[in-house]
Amino acid sequence: MLDSLGQPGNLMAQALLPAFRGKSRYLFDEFLADLNSGHNVRATVYVEVGSMHRQTGPQELRSVGEVEFANGMAAIAASRVFTDIAVCAGIVGSVDLRIGDPARGVLEAQSQAGGGRYRGIRASHVVHDSNPAVLGAAFNGVPQLQLDSKFRAGFRHLAPLGLSYDAWQLEYQLSELVDLVRAFPETQVIVNHLGGLFGIGPYQGRHEERFAAWHANIRALAECPNVAMKLGGLGMPTCGLPSSFAGSPPTSQRIARFRGK
Repeated sequence: MLDSLGQPGNLMAQALLPAFRGKSRYLFDEFLADLNSGHNVRATVYVEVGSMHRQTGPQELRSVGEVEFANGMAAIAASRVFTDIAVCAGIVGSVDLRIGDPARGVLEAQSQAGGGRYRGIRASHVVHDSNPAVLGAAFNGVPQLQLDSKFRAGFRHLAPLGLSYDAWQLEYQLSELVDLVRAFPETQVIVNHLGGLFGIGPYQGRHEERFAAWHANIRALAECPNVAMKLGGLGMPTCGLPSSFAGSPPTSQRIARFRGK
């Protein structure tokens, strides 16, 4: 992930890379140390990060490797030799839904690799900005992908397989998600990062201006019974919150005091 983010002129990379410096290795031991640092975590969910993909075999099946990895970490934890915490109790993989109907085979392969822990996907190539300097090539995003008929041909297999969709796009793409959610009312959709708030580069300092559009789209999503929201992500540097938050996660009180200044 760091290699793909480290593109010249990539504003997303400039925002995220400082948080990753010195943390290129983050596996079971490092995760367990964080879990045991004073928190009462009883279980965790693994959500794809484009890591541990297979290096051989059909391209569309290489993402199965990440699910295999997460399930391996879950098996280590389930042995209770090192911890009583249910690490990776749920697993969310990634599938390129642009392949259309053949996506069902990939979903089935990931489900099998998940050993009963597999819950759904977060699709690749969705996060997009028309300005190449904002994201660089990090996400290989396709404009209006959630409206694409081929994407939806793959998406339609989620509900019949009992799988959910973790929706991560940027705030200004939310209207596309609203359309997708309404088109597939039987599919459980989990909105990530409070809808993808974004406040760096050309979006910096525009929180007040963008709030009305974000609010309208969130209200529309709230009317859909198949939608849930993850309350998190405000501390990410890409949200463009005050630079005083840098260096350590902000408290809830500090976030609540933020007024877009």
